[in-house]
Amino acid sequence: MKDAVLPEALSGVFEPDAAGGPVLIGSHCRECGADHFPPKPACPDCACSTVEPTELPRDGTLHSWTIVRIPAPGIEPPFLLGEIHLPNGLRVTSRLEPGDYELGQTVRLAAGMVRQDDGMGQLTGYFFGVGD
Repeated sequence: MKDAVLPEALSGVFEPDAAGGPVLIGSHCRECGADHFPPKPACPDCACSTVEPTELPRDGTLHSWTIVRIPAPGIEPPFLLGEIHLPNGLRVTSRLEPGDYELGQTVRLAAGMVRQDDGMGQLTGYFFGVGD
């Protein structure tokens, strides 16, 4: 992860931490305390502009998932897509690494190649996988 080049679209949303591990960046409102992902320039809850970047929890609970059987650019089907509930109340929709899943199980943020596209090459991004 330390040497991974992130696409510009993920800059400020997904970054390596000091140890090189993946971290999602959300926004935290200093006025009402709400967290949001992806980060927002102003709080959608109270319209305050005093938001700051915040690291989001790496572990969450798998709320739902599906098998996607229609190709997406650079992503060969089938692949898994899940909704993860984070301990701070946020819900994140993300690809899941291949594996066996059960609703309610703990999943953990991971990073790596998420797609191969002739026009863009390998794209590094985030996904969730089986937690410890």
